[in-house]
Amino acid sequence: NEDLIERTTDEKTSSVHFIRLELDKDMVRDLKNGAELSIGIDHPAYTHAVNPVPDNIRQSLIRDLQGDS
Repeated sequence: NEDLIERTTDEKTSSVHFIRLELDKDMVRDLKNGAELSIGIDHPAYTHAVNPVPDNIRQSLIRDLQGDS
């Protein structure tokens, strides 16, 4: 479930950024078996890449994926 609750009120303005990772079963398997992970933004107004994603973040994602094939 996505957290899309309204976050702006008369007293505050906030922003929330979501990253959707669309990993197929082969990608999840490869990640669990030691494959590096890269992530990036490819937009005309902003580009950025993290290649590779630091191992502590990669390991955290793997823990989140436990049970997925």
